[in-house]
Amino acid sequence: MSAIESAFLNLAYPPRLDLGPQLTHEQLLGSMQSTMARHKGGPVWLFAYGSLIWRPECAAVERVRGRVHGYHRGLYLWSHEHRGTPEVPGLVFGLDRGGSCSGFAYRLPEEQLDASLYALWQREMPFPSYRPHWRLRALRHHSRLCRADRQRPA
Repeated sequence: MSAIESAFLNLAYPPRLDLGPQLTHEQLLGSMQSTMARHKGGPVWLFAYGSLIWRPECAAVERVRGRVHGYHRGLYLWSHEHRGTPEVPGLVFGLDRGGSCSGFAYRLPEEQLDASLYALWQREMPFPSYRPHWRLRALRHHSRLCRADRQRPA
């Protein structure tokens, strides 16, 4: 590979980072509980912009189209869990600052909230690649937003 090709790849793709150890059950639960402690009350909505659209992993009682402003979707995270292998990881979608992103919002059932969120955390948060955020959006509902953390691998 030439120096120019190597330089282009370094600009075009995020740097590969060591995944580190997968989070334990206790760490996943702690992350979920910490996120829920910041919830201001009312229904919990999950914003889906990738595979969660067609495979939400958790129960939902309502699904509506939505758009998040201030973040855009891109292939920003390396993963050997959902794409690729440990030797040759693939890129997966994450949200980053700027622009907007269309997707769907799922209202999660209050009576199954802990189980629904834990299933979601097991799938999407096994490594500390996403930072959960609460946002009030155009739906006039709270939705959970996971923004990519470019300093951490998927």
